[in-house]
Amino acid sequence: MRNIKVNLPICGEEVEVFAPSVKTFKAVSTEKTEIEQSIKLCAACANKTLAQIEELDIADFNVLQKAVQSFLDV
Repeated sequence: MRNIKVNLPICGEEVEVFAPSVKTFKAVSTEKTEIEQSIKLCAACANKTLAQIEELDIADFNVLQKAVQSFLDV
């Protein structure tokens, strides 16, 4: 399984982010909006709860989103 570590600049936490699987994409696809899908995907790939992701500063969320996106740009 592919993974990377990213530093969230605002909260100062280092997070291990895993490449999403097809199963993860399937689970995320049930969400109605793009932001809900993104939050759920980031939570799954970072082993965080939805609540933990929703509490992030937007700058930290953007870093996390870019890390997940980097796996999709292959």
